[in-house]
Amino acid sequence: MKIMESATSTFWKGEQGIQASVQDGDRLYKVNLYVKGSQVRDYSCSCVNGNSYKGMCAHAKLVWEQWKKEQELHSGRPVSTSQEIRTMIREYTNREVAKIIEDSEETEIRLVPRLMLKNGSASLEFKLGRDRFYIIKDLLAFAEAVRTGASVSYGKQLTFHHSLNAFAQEDRELCALLLELVQVYQEHFEQFRKSSFVTMQGLRTLNLNRANRDRFFQLMEDRELEVEFGDGSHVNVKVQQECMRLPVQICRAGRDGIAVSVDQELFGIPGERGWYVGDQTRLVCLDEMESRELGVFLEQVLKDKKSHTLDIQDRDIPLFYERVLQKILPYAELTVNDVDLESYRPKELKAQFSFDSTGPDEITMKPLLSYGDFSFSPLNDDKVPRIICRDVPAEFKISQVITKYFQYRDGESEFLVIRGDEDALYRLLSEGMEEFMSLGQVLVTDAARKIRVLPSPQVKVGVQTSGRWLELNVDAEGMSRSELLDILAGYDPKKKYYRLKSGEFLDVDENGLMTVARMTDSLGIGREELLSGTVKVPVYRALYLDCMLKEGNGITFYRDNLFRAVVRGMKSVEDSDYVVPDSLKQVLRGYQKTGYRWLKTLDVNGFGGILADDMGLGKTIQIITLLQAEAKERPDSQTLIVCPASLVYNWENELKRFAPGLTVQTVTGTAPEREEILRQAAEVKAEAKKQAAKSAEANSMEPVTKSVGDNLESIQKDMESVQDSLKSGKENLRVASDQESVTVIRHPQILITSYDLLKRDIAFYEPFQFRFQVIDEAQYIKNPLTQSAKSVKLIKAQTRYALTGTPIENRLSELWSIFDYLMPGFLFTYSRFRKQFETPITKDGDGRALENLRRLSAPFVLRRLKKDVLKDLPDKLETVVYSMAEEEQKQLYTAHALALKEELEQMSGDTYGSEHIQYWQS
Repeated sequence: MKIMESATSTFWKGEQGIQASVQDGDRLYKVNLYVKGSQVRDYSCSCVNGNSYKGMCAHAKLVWEQWKKEQELHSGRPVSTSQEIRTMIREYTNREVAKIIEDSEETEIRLVPRLMLKNGSASLEFKLGRDRFYIIKDLLAFAEAVRTGASVSYGKQLTFHHSLNAFAQEDRELCALLLELVQVYQEHFEQFRKSSFVTMQGLRTLNLNRANRDRFFQLMEDRELEVEFGDGSHVNVKVQQECMRLPVQICRAGRDGIAVSVDQELFGIPGERGWYVGDQTRLVCLDEMESRELGVFLEQVLKDKKSHTLDIQDRDIPLFYERVLQKILPYAELTVNDVDLESYRPKELKAQFSFDSTGPDEITMKPLLSYGDFSFSPLNDDKVPRIICRDVPAEFKISQVITKYFQYRDGESEFLVIRGDEDALYRLLSEGMEEFMSLGQVLVTDAARKIRVLPSPQVKVGVQTSGRWLELNVDAEGMSRSELLDILAGYDPKKKYYRLKSGEFLDVDENGLMTVARMTDSLGIGREELLSGTVKVPVYRALYLDCMLKEGNGITFYRDNLFRAVVRGMKSVEDSDYVVPDSLKQVLRGYQKTGYRWLKTLDVNGFGGILADDMGLGKTIQIITLLQAEAKERPDSQTLIVCPASLVYNWENELKRFAPGLTVQTVTGTAPEREEILRQAAEVKAEAKKQAAKSAEANSMEPVTKSVGDNLESIQKDMESVQDSLKSGKENLRVASDQESVTVIRHPQILITSYDLLKRDIAFYEPFQFRFQVIDEAQYIKNPLTQSAKSVKLIKAQTRYALTGTPIENRLSELWSIFDYLMPGFLFTYSRFRKQFETPITKDGDGRALENLRRLSAPFVLRRLKKDVLKDLPDKLETVVYSMAEEEQKQLYTAHALALKEELEQMSGDTYGSEHIQYWQS
């Protein structure tokens, strides 16, 4: 609601009239107010409440309130402009003036810094001008002038309105840095002022920390810079980014030392990213590597402001030579006077490691370090004379390797020992010996050589298909079958080796033996089976074996053509030749066609599977497509669908909708009715099978001399008979032949029941041998101990499928229960599944067990989420449907409401307090 227009007029004796138009929704109302002083004498409005409503209507109130606000604004209260507002106005004015001056100025203002170095600190001072330059004596006032655009005079020849644009282009970033540093100073000062009663004075210089030095020198690159030192001397340098050879001089100092110096004119400034080194003409920004190697040396040598010299005593020269001089030489220009540096070169460190053994479970090692002719044990190095220049980093590295492989010293001797620790022995032999050889000379006695690590043999695995089984044959080069079995039997997934009876170690880390050991352990292949030479495993292990053996190192894998065909078929479902029935080609989406082919591929290879697509992606229609295709190939096949009771008729409706040619029977009703349905279905199926056999026998006895025309006529009559029977809905079909008439019984191709009814009727399903068994909402059997789970597993079916959007809701045992229905034994017994997978995964977080379970189960689970198939999904359509009560429902509701109202009106206050809940619940 808002006022569109208003007007005011004055009447007799000071009375005013207000006319306004108020829009309320899509209606426009006319309002008139008659006001005298602060009172409304009368009003009118064109709305329905304008004349009958007690008091002003909402539209009149809106006009009245708006009129009062306008009167207050025009009243005679005093108004003053605050200082802040005056400053704001002045700033805007200054900006405009500054812009005009900038456009008219021919020469821009230059900002020139001066770097001042004193006592290790660095600070900046600034001056500005055109031809003549003036020092900025108060940087705080300067920053404020730039912020507000104020005009400031620095002398007779320099007055200008301040702004960044007033300065030369190359100086604006420098000016911005100046303003930023001033702001930081002000913020720090404000924090300091809170704890001490001081006022901010004029600021002439700004200190540069190491980070700001980097920024400043980056801005000054390729520009001239004035540098002032603590003694008052000045130098003008050019800031450059280039390589610099540091001039270093070494000469004799006194009787027992040397002096290391750099040019006295040299100066250095440390930044956060690196060092800046200057002389009389230039200031060079050293790169990261130069700064790292020269930084510490520069920091020490430049401490002496007068001579820039370091004194080194003779006994420390070898260390200085090795540790410092060798590092700075690549970046220095060295001059040596009266000093033989080579004579101070330290002796090279040499290391020797002697290994011995007194038994199969023990190895000892004696370390020895040498500098020239002087040798010592690193276990007793406290007596090494100081004159020896020790290679501390190299000794430290040797010490690290020793402690990495040896934790114990053999008493007070100079020997280290590993005793009774197979893991430590294997680690030393497989990894440590190479590390010791990289550090020095390694000596090994014959006794110690007997304890060694043997390479893993090449493993050969052959697989061939025999019916529903895979036959495996495993051999290892140079190893008898009993030795191979001993290794596999002693396999420990936590160890990288197997200890042979000879005391030698056999490497089984990520090689053929480990792969075979994992495979046999995962598949539950026993020692006796391996001893037999050929091991049989179900064909549904084909993809797991193919994956394991292909990824294994050191394995030669032989496969027959049938095995290759099974694996190839499962891996290339989308490219399979299984044709979608014509009636459903235009109905199925792309991913649903893939799902159908996947189901078909599983069936052809004799596998079951879990269709675990996200809810709403059409698991039902993918199964219906499979059933339709099956009915075309084998019209006499039967399928049992088990689902929750609430979905029984949904399945029936979906089958009638998408596969109307299939005969569907729901197993519902009372117990006797269900028994009769199943009895008749079994009898009809048996009779159909019997008649089919007779028909086949009759056809086989037909004379060979029968003419082609007679055969065609017979077939035509048969087809006409079938069509007539289908049209009339009869259950019995008459198929005519020349010799006799055979009755083919029409049986239900699809039976649908619920989990609850199945467990009650399980005995009646004994005669059935189903082609497919499909369980919907398979989480109903997640507990293998329930009657529902036991019942579905008792049904005899050639191929089984499970549909669920949540194959695992809470526990891994749920997955085991579903697979126990699909392919009993696929995930072994539950006790073994729990030991091999569930406990390691859920309690220990065993990633290897999880990956192994994934490899086993993944080929038989198809799960697509909505996000995976978005391109195949149709656009979302939203339809709002209102459900209106029918006339009888309205009458019933009205009667009940009136009766309740009457009862409530008749209740007393006391009664209501104790009984009102009862009425509201009714």
